[in-house]
Amino acid sequence: MRTNFGHATGNCQWAIVVALALTSGLFVADRAAAQKGTSPIRAQADRVPEQPDFREAESPPTLKVLAARLTRLLETECPAAEVALHGDELVVRYRTQKFMVHGRNKTGEFSEKAHEEEGPRFRGFFLQIYFHSERPVRALEVPCDLREPYWTTFVNDYAIGQGDQAGFASTSLSYNHATDAELLKKLKNCLAAEEEAPVSTPHRRSN
Repeated sequence: MRTNFGHATGNCQWAIVVALALTSGLFVADRAAAQKGTSPIRAQADRVPEQPDFREAESPPTLKVLAARLTRLLETECPAAEVALHGDELVVRYRTQKFMVHGRNKTGEFSEKAHEEEGPRFRGFFLQIYFHSERPVRALEVPCDLREPYWTTFVNDYAIGQGDQAGFASTSLSYNHATDAELLKKLKNCLAAEEEAPVSTPHRRSN
């Protein structure tokens, strides 16, 4: 079997010339794009649309007051804790992580499929508060402690605010056996504290 090496060599040389030309063209395009401050487009593809500006929903004034009260407490008791407001939700995190949890239904049976859930690590706590304009309807009586696989969750509804800004703080405070009991007590007291009402000065009768 004879092979035409001369023809094959000619084809290889032609391929090299074409490759060099393409490379040179791409280099020139890259350099020109760099000078203009843009990136060259080498392939046409579906472009990812720009994400719209995300603006955090305005939180109720009463929930902001509660967040400020918790922040003042934690500044001295637990400075590493994080306080965040997200619309009608107030979240406080200290030493939390993601867990794979098998949920449990009302009969006490555990789900076969686990789901991801945030919870407290050793000595940590995870506080979630949702603001409601009316008292929330629950299937369980509050206050109560829910024993969960990795932690315990204290559940309660606190009346907060006054007048038109009054509402209820639906609260879940998750902790474990190593969480500071005194800190948990102070957190609950802070949640239960009523806003200070203005002190009215009694009028004296003039003789």
